[in-house]
Amino acid sequence: MMSFSRSHMKRKVDLECRALKVQWGINYFVVEMNDKVICLLCNDTIAVRKEYNIRSHYQTKHETEYSKLTEDQRKRKLEILKQNALTQRNSFSKIKNGNKSVTELSLRLAHLLTIKGKPFTGGDLIKSCLLVAAEEICPEKIDVFRSVSLSAKTTVR
Repeated sequence: MMSFSRSHMKRKVDLECRALKVQWGINYFVVEMNDKVICLLCNDTIAVRKEYNIRSHYQTKHETEYSKLTEDQRKRKLEILKQNALTQRNSFSKIKNGNKSVTELSLRLAHLLTIKGKPFTGGDLIKSCLLVAAEEICPEKIDVFRSVSLSAKTTVR
């Protein structure tokens, strides 16, 4: 008969599938984002997805301020907090995607300079041309074009 050491018999909390219950959201103002439990009141991540940990976080940090809310008020507050978190997340995604596009453009223009055998100092002229074109064609996007980095130092790097 095989004997197992104690280390083989330990439970792995990380591997257990613990579902975040809807009532926890209402009671403690938490949601699940990217496989993490997030407190919508302070944006802290709660390490273990157990009601004990979530309740403990709520009681130590937020209970005094939110304990007097009725269930309907809690539901409304939860929806507002969820909407705010979603709006914030979407705005960060737009910024991230915008930055990616600007970086991609910088790299493509530096590549063009290289292919044509032009010095990287030509990036300043290209950026000036881009800004003039943006002012005429799409003035609402001028800030995006200003953020394109084509200085010789950056292009070389």
